[in-house]
Amino acid sequence: YKDETLRHFRFGETDDGWMIIPFYRGRELVGFQQRKQTPDRIVRNNTGFNKKEYLYNYDDGYDYVVVVEGYSDVLRLYEHGYNATAVLGADVSGRRKKFPSSSTYIWHSTTMTPEDALRRSPIGKCLRIRT
Repeated sequence: YKDETLRHFRFGETDDGWMIIPFYRGRELVGFQQRKQTPDRIVRNNTGFNKKEYLYNYDDGYDYVVVVEGYSDVLRLYEHGYNATAVLGADVSGRRKKFPSSSTYIWHSTTMTPEDALRRSPIGKCLRIRT
């Protein structure tokens, strides 16, 4: 990722090589994740943080929301000028109520078929995008 992108999303790194991904709701830090890629991928969420109840980079001020699976998808789309929100996994069932019905949702999934992604989409109001 570009340095500007990592600064924008306030990523950090510890002296011993852990990447720190902060999770904010507005200006409030509500959790974080630690990741280390070597020798094997290790992922830790801080105690008390429930990723199933969190929408990464959600902003209800937009007319559209690109819904993706993970924060890395958000960062890539940001680098190309798009607003995106991640559900931090493929399951959106518990978070549908958080999406206002006045927005258009575009579900983008790299691991599911477009039909499966549309079936799982928030409130069933989605556009398909080709990858």
